[in-house]
Amino acid sequence: LSFLTTQENTIAPCETMNIRPVRSSGGNGKSSSSSSAAHIFITILLGCIFFYVGVMSGLHMGGANNDSKALGGCPDSSDMVGVGDATLSEEEKMEVEEMVKTLLGEEFAKMDGSDIPKMDESDSSPPEALRFPSTMSSFIAGSALIEKDEFTSLLDLGVPVDKGKGTGKADVLMLYNTERSLPYSYKSVVASDGGLTTPSIPAKDALENCESLHVVLTQNPGTTQQCMAIMNHYESYQIARYMRSGNPPSVLIPSEKFRSISRGHMKTGRDNLSPPTAKDILSNFKDLSNYFKHFEDVTAELKPILKRVADDKGTVIVQTCNKGQSELLMNFACSARARGLEDVLKHVLVFATDVETK
Repeated sequence: LSFLTTQENTIAPCETMNIRPVRSSGGNGKSSSSSSAAHIFITILLGCIFFYVGVMSGLHMGGANNDSKALGGCPDSSDMVGVGDATLSEEEKMEVEEMVKTLLGEEFAKMDGSDIPKMDESDSSPPEALRFPSTMSSFIAGSALIEKDEFTSLLDLGVPVDKGKGTGKADVLMLYNTERSLPYSYKSVVASDGGLTTPSIPAKDALENCESLHVVLTQNPGTTQQCMAIMNHYESYQIARYMRSGNPPSVLIPSEKFRSISRGHMKTGRDNLSPPTAKDILSNFKDLSNYFKHFEDVTAELKPILKRVADDKGTVIVQTCNKGQSELLMNFACSARARGLEDVLKHVLVFATDVETK
């Protein structure tokens, strides 16, 4: 409202309030609605209107220039248009009164209760605070974190394992497929409904109720944006690999669809485990033919050696070695002797594939 401003200061405690007077020919604005929401809205609306009426009365009686800063209005702006200490004319008073009636009439007419949101009493229960939702309950009943070094000390993984302590690979994520596999001492916190945070527990306790265990070894591929997906299905004992590439798969193309790739397929398009060529197959046929040709003679030569090398249970450790691996063979023998395993070396049979190793 332009007549609520002065030449130097705007008397407006609200930063933004758009009011558009609308002429109306009817009604005193009464409504039969008695909802609390309507009462609150009316109270706020009347409060704002009466505040402006009070401000205008102050302008009329005492002038705006002397006391405008004490009213807590907005900062001075040379762009604002004011009327100084002018008083309201009868026409302006009638316009304000008509505006109040119009606004109240419109808002009362809307307050029939239909636009007030209501609570759905049919489902008042809070959402589930589950670490894993019920949609995964058929194959994940809980989870835990285990120290990697402690976990690997309990198992023979068959491969060298780096230490995890103090690195970003210090923990193992353990997933339990059934409630019966959950550890007794930590069942309440390990279960999916035991909280949103995955707890850390000792490795021995974590494995106490596991009758079988699947260990998946994976590594952050560095520059590749790799993801992992686990879903419930029949046991395949394989990791299905996919990469965004053309058809047939070659190099990585982020805009393409996922294509099934082999175990040795690289994002550069190279396949480290590509099928043998026809030339390789024929060469292997020749070697295989030579093997079968001398099989009986070699077997007869090996039998007395095996009887001498085997332990009481008939166990023999068989190794093959060439010149390039000969230092590792020597290191194996020295390490075994250093640990007092000389008796074990008596049961090792090495096939030397070249003269240097022999």
